[in-house]
Amino acid sequence: MGFAIAGAAFRRGAEVTLISGPTALKPPKGISFVPVERAVDMEKAVFKNLPGSTAVIMAAAISDFAPSVVSRTKMPGTKGMSVNLRKTPDILLGIGKKKGSRIIIGFALEIGRDLKKAKEKLKSKNMDLIVMNDITQKGAGFDVDTNIVTIIDRKGEAADYPLMKKSEIADILLDRMLEVKKV
Repeated sequence: MGFAIAGAAFRRGAEVTLISGPTALKPPKGISFVPVERAVDMEKAVFKNLPGSTAVIMAAAISDFAPSVVSRTKMPGTKGMSVNLRKTPDILLGIGKKKGSRIIIGFALEIGRDLKKAKEKLKSKNMDLIVMNDITQKGAGFDVDTNIVTIIDRKGEAADYPLMKKSEIADILLDRMLEVKKV
């Protein structure tokens, strides 16, 4: 979804920086691309690029937790091994605290259609729009070129969009962003 949004924004004339974790997708030509591997790397890249931005769209679904110890080599198999987790940074919350006049759009990847939870995220993270998608719906989420979303604005008004190509959703989202900018 992030690649589709970046491509659509560039085609509309925006200067785009796409920050992405590992993927087989190729970044659209003409945009600035920053590859990252870990949530902490994404956080650093986002805040490095934040000062020059007028809008931030966080389509990434980074994990809420990560291993507390990372090994770059194979760990020996032992009986009773366990993995300790640590909380990853809430990048969107940090952006919301530094919002200024920027437009901030986030995504809420949910299991089920939980509008209340998405609206709480919208408010608590100081966003202008939140895009909720239910990962359990066929054709929505990862590894497909389609999505099914609900876009919620600051007033709490929700607009549902049926299964469509991510590039079409990207254009709808950018149109909605321009409406926010006018207000």
